[in-house]
Amino acid sequence: MHAHARRPLIRRRHAVAHAVALSLSLVAVCGLSYGRAQEVEKKEREVEYKIAKHLPIKFKVRKPEKLKDAKNEEWLDDLEVEVTNTGTKPIYYLHVSVYLPDVVAPNGHSYGFGLEYGRVGLISLSEPVRPDDVPIPPGGVVVLKVHENLVEAWRLRRASGERTNPKKVEFIHDYLNFGDGTGFLGGVGKPMPEVKERGAYDTCPAGDSDAVGAASATHPPRSYFPDIASLATYLPPPADLVPAFCPRPPAGV
Repeated sequence: MHAHARRPLIRRRHAVAHAVALSLSLVAVCGLSYGRAQEVEKKEREVEYKIAKHLPIKFKVRKPEKLKDAKNEEWLDDLEVEVTNTGTKPIYYLHVSVYLPDVVAPNGHSYGFGLEYGRVGLISLSEPVRPDDVPIPPGGVVVLKVHENLVEAWRLRRASGERTNPKKVEFIHDYLNFGDGTGFLGGVGKPMPEVKERGAYDTCPAGDSDAVGAASATHPPRSYFPDIASLATYLPPPADLVPAFCPRPPAGV
C-alpha cells in the first residue's frame, strides 16, 4: 500500500483513539461527580453524648437514623431517648440538655432543649421526696421527649426561616438527684454536695465531729442548696433555650 493511501487510515485510527479516550474521561468525570453527590446525600447529622462515664445512667436514642438524617425536618418531634438507671440508688430527678452548638442566637448563645424526668422541685437537693414522687429504680428505663410546645415552636420558626437545622446534636448531663440529699451536677458529673477538705482544727457544720447528726459526705445537710437559684452558680453558661435547670425554656424557642 502506498504512503498516501495509508494516511487516511492512520487519521481514522487516531480519531477513534481520541474518541475512546474522550469517552473514558467523560465516564470517569461523571462517575466522580455521582460519587460526590452520593457522599453529600448520605451525609449524616453528628450526634455526641457528653455524659460522664461515672454517672449511673445510660442513654440510647430510639430510631437514631431519624436523628442523624440531616434532611429530616421532624427530627425533634421524632426524638425519643431511653434512659436506664445503671446504679444502685433510685433517681428522683434528671435533667439533660439537647444542645445545638451550630444553631446560634443573635446574642451569641447556642440553642438547645431540655429532657427532664421527675418533679421540678427536686432540682433542689434540700427538697424532701414526697409519696407521689416516682423514681427511676435501679435497672429501670424511662423514655424522654422534648415538650410538645417547644417542638411546635421550633417547627414554626423553621418554617419561617428563623432557625436552621443543626449539623450536630449533643446530649449534656445537667443535674441528677437521688432524693436523699445527694446527686451529680454539670457535664463533668460533679458529686453533690461537694466534699471539702477541712483542717485538723476545723469543726463540722453541726458542731463537734462526734456530735450526732453531724454533716458528712454520707449524710449531707438537707439545706445544702436552700433554693433553685443557688444551683446556677455551679453550672457553665447554659444554652439560650435551656437555662441550666429550667424544664420549660422561655418563649421564643
